[in-house]
Amino acid sequence: MILFKEFLLPISILINILLIFIIWLTISKREIFLNLLYKMRRGKRFSFFVFNYLIRYPFYDQRESLFKVLPSSINEIVFLGDSLTNGCEWSELFQNSNIKNRGIESDNSLGVHKRIGTVIKSKPNKIFIMIGVNDLGSNTPIEIIIENFNKIIQHIKDNSPSTIVYIQSILPTNSKLYKGAATNNKIKELNLKLKNLTCNFGLYYIDIFSFLIDSAGDLDQRYSNDGLHLLAEGYLVWKKELEKYIN
Repeated sequence: MILFKEFLLPISILINILLIFIIWLTISKREIFLNLLYKMRRGKRFSFFVFNYLIRYPFYDQRESLFKVLPSSINEIVFLGDSLTNGCEWSELFQNSNIKNRGIESDNSLGVHKRIGTVIKSKPNKIFIMIGVNDLGSNTPIEIIIENFNKIIQHIKDNSPSTIVYIQSILPTNSKLYKGAATNNKIKELNLKLKNLTCNFGLYYIDIFSFLIDSAGDLDQRYSNDGLHLLAEGYLVWKKELEKYIN
C-alpha cells in the first residue's frame, strides 16, 4: 500500500501534464488536433505528422527570421511555398528584381498560414502560392489542407486586397524515385479541390502539373533526380507557364 502511494503522485502529475497538453493542442493547434483524431479514428499512424507540425527544423526559423527584417519594396512579386519554391533563383530566372522568394524548405499549408502576415507586409502586387506536397507527405487530410488554404487566401484578401493571388497546382512526383505518401493520385485530388477553391474566390489557378509529367503520368525523370524536387530543366518548364502572368 505504501509503495502504491509513492507511485500515485508522479502518476497523477503525468496525467495532469497530459491533460494540459491535450487542452493546449485543442486550443492553439486546432488543425493538428483534428488531424490526430482523424488518423486515430481511421487507425493510421500519425507520428511523422506530429513531428512535422510541432518540431521545426533550424533552417525554417533561420529563413523566417530573415523574411521579417528584409526591406519592403514597391510592386513586389512574391513566390511563396516550400523547398520547390525555395530551390530556385526566381528573380534571376525571370531577370526581374521585383520578384521575392519566400519559400522555406519543408514548409506546409499550416506553416504558410502562420507566416502569411510577414509575407504580405509589403502589400505585394502579385503572389504565387504553391504549397501542399509536404502536407500530403505527412498524410494530412486534404480537407485540412483546403481549410488552411481558405485561411491563407482570406488573410490576403483582408489585409492586402489589391494583391493579385495565383494558386499553382502541386507538382507531380515520380513513383520510381520517390516512395513517400504524396502520390500522384492524392496530388491530382488536391489540385482539383484547389482549382475549385480558386473559382470560389475568383482567383487565378495555374496548372503546372500537366507540363511536367511523362507518358505514365509521373514526374518526368528529365526534370528530377529524386522524384520530388526539380532540376534546372524542370524550373524552365515551370517558368514558361508563369511568364504570361509575371509580365
